Amino acid sequence: MAGIYEAVALVLLGLCAPMLYRVFKGPTIADRVLATDAIGVLVANALALLSVQYGRAIYLDVAIVVAALGFIGTLAIAKVLESGKL
Repeated sequence: MAGIYEAVALVLLGLCAPMLYRVFKGPTIADRVLATDAIGVLVANALALLSVQYGRAIYLDVAIVVAALGFIGTLAIAKVLESGKL
């Protein structure tokens, strides 16, 4: 069971590659913001799996911080795009 968590975490991190393509080649700012948010979600999920795998709470703490910063960043960019000012 131990190797399954690592394999799934690697698959999740591998799914970041198409998102990175969208970040760099996205036709609109909204595509880039959504891709960045998706990368944050994938990384947070991979860290949560690694936390379960190794039994270390620090990975879960980092996953929560990554998820929170991704959410706050997405809200800030959405507000800037909507109103033009922060």
